[in-house]
Amino acid sequence: RGAGGQAARFRRFLNLALAKRGLGSFIKADSLVQRLASVAGIISAGVLHIKDAGKIGTMWCSKGTQVAKLGNYFYPALCRYLGCDQMKLLKPNSDHNTRMAGNHTQWTLVESRAMQWSHSTGGDHLSKIGCEAVLLHSVREGHCTGLPDNFELSDYIASYDPAKYFKPALPQKALAHMYVHLNKRSPESAWRDFADLSEFIVRFPHRFLTPVGRFMVPLLILTRDNAHGVSTLATRYCAIVFAKLHGLYYLNVISEEAGQSRRLAHEGVCGAASRGLTGLSFDLPINAPDQADEATTRWAEDDLQAQVVSKFPVTYKTGDAEDGLVSGEVPRSTLLVSGFVWLSSAQGAALLEAFQKGRASTFFSTAQLPAMEGFEYPGGLQAFFTECWTMLNTTGVMGCTKACEHQFEYKFNPSNPLCVPPEPELEEGLASFEDFLSLNTVEGKRASDWTKGDGFLAQPLPSKRRELKYCDLVERLERGGATAVDEWYPKLMLDDLLRRQPMLLRLFTDNHHSLPEMHRGKPLRGALCSLLCVTE
Repeated sequence: RGAGGQAARFRRFLNLALAKRGLGSFIKADSLVQRLASVAGIISAGVLHIKDAGKIGTMWCSKGTQVAKLGNYFYPALCRYLGCDQMKLLKPNSDHNTRMAGNHTQWTLVESRAMQWSHSTGGDHLSKIGCEAVLLHSVREGHCTGLPDNFELSDYIASYDPAKYFKPALPQKALAHMYVHLNKRSPESAWRDFADLSEFIVRFPHRFLTPVGRFMVPLLILTRDNAHGVSTLATRYCAIVFAKLHGLYYLNVISEEAGQSRRLAHEGVCGAASRGLTGLSFDLPINAPDQADEATTRWAEDDLQAQVVSKFPVTYKTGDAEDGLVSGEVPRSTLLVSGFVWLSSAQGAALLEAFQKGRASTFFSTAQLPAMEGFEYPGGLQAFFTECWTMLNTTGVMGCTKACEHQFEYKFNPSNPLCVPPEPELEEGLASFEDFLSLNTVEGKRASDWTKGDGFLAQPLPSKRRELKYCDLVERLERGGATAVDEWYPKLMLDDLLRRQPMLLRLFTDNHHSLPEMHRGKPLRGALCSLLCVTE
């Protein structure tokens, strides 16, 4: 980041890396960076433009998200589908031209990216506002994409009974809610997001009960944007903590391709809040935030946060939302029933670093963690966090997780004593869901190449029936088969192809990151289209 072109920024990065290793900063010219990159075989610009093209990987990720939604659609009595994301940061905007009223100043909220900094004594010296949107998706009969007419899952999975797992839970209205954070104190992170989700469940417990009303649903599907998706260790670890804390049998955290977050429904919640908040007039509680001490500034920011919360609810008509509104509140205003308190972003990062370096015992003996008097767990808080770390890193017959490029799954493994067992009354429905995950179809519906799935959600597979498409649910059930992790993910396949055919990269870079017209209709171009499931 910073001024200059790509080579200048890369030069600064290399010098910082060398300085940290005590080697000094000796790279002075950008041309040296280019020569070093050439010797190392790095062609940065060409690879970035090719791999980040809009269509590469988009259809693959969309199909994976669609199949996850179908799992929620067929098992609404046992499953919930959530989405969460932070809208663009909002900033108190005021300057010397703002009209004065006594010791107060009028200010408005604007998107931080579009703000014109005045460097005055106005509200731009206070914390930014980060509104975290949480959306519980609706389930309505017949309102589902990717299914043929008159499709019945019971025709393929004998254990599936719509009278037990579908009809009793309908209709389910969508529920939209927001947590208004002060970004300076609580920046966006996996720890903060999962803390919001835990509070959302406790805040609206009636929306997470099975039809009999005695148990929390054991299955949960969560969509997040790619920037804070499953590629981070913090997200994967927090997912295990979340699943263990709420006794989940199955948790799926999934995201769209980079730059495609607009496809997610909870982005509409962010839009509704943005329309409802930006441009409104607020009252700045202090006149000169830049000259105030820390205690006064914190008091002013608390007042700012309360004013923003007071503007909720805002109108949200999309997605069959309950009451057509988005509600909002200050985070951590509802305590968890278990007494557990999620760590802050800084504490969570320190905990993971301690686990990675083998210093967990030192961390727990020295860190000042939140008080959790009501949280009772055998062995205490250290045992709880350590068990979650062990579950995340366990593989083989005792493994309970599966990590992919855009998906992370946790599923109860009876061989692993650290997994929380399900309620006996729910085992019949969970067995049916296992058949859905494993593609365990009835006789007569299997294709000749049928093989059992791997027990996790089936990843997208190129279709044999539709050109340049991925399998729909019917074809996936009929074909069966467990693919290797990300076996058909286009970006990984493209990496492999570029290694095997280096001249292909030269063709791209010499022709403005596209294949020249002379290759249209030729085998090379056709092979690429088939590989990536995109049209010419």
